[in-house]
Amino acid sequence: MPHFLSASVIAAVLFLFGERALAVSAGDLKGMKIVGHYFTTRIANDKRALQTPSHLRLLVLKLAVEPSADDSKTFLDDFVLQYSHTGGKEDRARSAAICQATTPKPSEEAGCVTGEGAWILLDKTSSYFSLAFPIEGDVGEIYLGRVGAQPVPYTIGTDRQYSVHIATNQEPDQARRFTDVISSGGYQVMDVAELKGDVSGVVIYYAESAEIQAREISQRIMTELKVTPAIKKMGLISNVDIAVWIGVINQTPEGARAQRGRR
Repeated sequence: MPHFLSASVIAAVLFLFGERALAVSAGDLKGMKIVGHYFTTRIANDKRALQTPSHLRLLVLKLAVEPSADDSKTFLDDFVLQYSHTGGKEDRARSAAICQATTPKPSEEAGCVTGEGAWILLDKTSSYFSLAFPIEGDVGEIYLGRVGAQPVPYTIGTDRQYSVHIATNQEPDQARRFTDVISSGGYQVMDVAELKGDVSGVVIYYAESAEIQAREISQRIMTELKVTPAIKKMGLISNVDIAVWIGVINQTPEGARAQRGRR
């Protein structure tokens, strides 16, 4: 049987997420399957942001289930992640957060809750939710376990891409150019959304553990698109590592030529 995480990892995870005991399952999640995933350094809600220590990332799994005929609670503590390290050592991790969701898009969450006894409500209109687990970098195959159910196998690979959200009030071609430049650096652009309000220039927001990556993205944008972004620490309620806001850009002739060249 798999054993629990090493003492140092347990200490780090308990410091961030608090102790929790397995809860009795409520509700039958029929047809549960994993439909997507991404990695991040934090999970946030309107009360707090959970951060991982430097040697861990948060694996966020998007799950699909058959809608329930009745309202039912789904508990965070019912889930455990089982996996093996490169050398064959078996491990497991408990879930750090559970999130409401409305679509199969990996990074779409409608609200996350954490802590012992945390739960979300799934009803006849609910088909998706997300779970976040702390995980090391040498794990490529996982099994998602739940109380009273068979583990669900899934492949995540060992590439821990940093997650990026783009928001813009500019035309689609502008967003595509930025997406191409960021993606070519090995980053996972999760989605492109509409940026509300009167925003000018480019602003890169980063989670505390992703400052180096934010500055690398800024350098790529300056080199490839001849635009100089502002860089700020994340103050947003966001579950991605980096958010890039693209507003009206007052370009030099060189910058305009650079962007036209990427069409």
